Amino acid sequence: MLGIVRNGSDRPAFTVTKGSESVTLTPSGASGGFARLEATFATRDAAPIAIARAGTAGNLQLAGMIAWDSTRPGVEIANFGVYGVVSGFQADMTNAFSPASALATYAPHLTIVNLGTNDSAQGVAMATWLTNIRTIVQQARPSGSVILTWPAVGGVGAAGGSDANRAQWRSALRALALDSECLFIDEEAMLGGRATAQASGAFADSLHEAAWAYDVQAAAIARAIL
Repeated sequence: MLGIVRNGSDRPAFTVTKGSESVTLTPSGASGGFARLEATFATRDAAPIAIARAGTAGNLQLAGMIAWDSTRPGVEIANFGVYGVVSGFQADMTNAFSPASALATYAPHLTIVNLGTNDSAQGVAMATWLTNIRTIVQQARPSGSVILTWPAVGGVGAAGGSDANRAQWRSALRALALDSECLFIDEEAMLGGRATAQASGAFADSLHEAAWAYDVQAAAIARAIL
């Protein structure tokens, strides 16, 4: 699988080669947008993969590449997370390569949304946050399922928003999940709430879990998927 960014108005073809095999691909979609393309080779070997680009220099950029053996089961994971952002960043569709636009083009079979702590802590209105979550769900649902997770926090203060405020947001997210037919996972409840999580060593700081706590949360998501 190849992730391609088209910066220009042309659609320059490019060739993907492995050993004696080659595949020519031509990206489509909006200028400045993300395109997901696949090249399949018949021979399974360790030959290096080479990519040759045609067209105007800079008009086609390789954003990422994932290689896999189709005879073996596997899971492709893309992390769309960005440090410190609020939900409006992830729901942005201003440009073809904006996060929510790229999400729809990527077309995942499963999308896990974990947003809320930064919004609450940075004063984003709950109604705005919910609108942003709905936008992300609408972009992700045509290609697969969506899990909405309510993130846990630790700490002795209210760096992630007050407990009373977070309880309201959590209830609102649960209702949105029901209304949009998404699965809902309450990570905060799994770790026993702020005080219990902090006392049990579930957090490395006020916002980021210790490794074992991440494992607990990941196991719940894995059970939901399977």
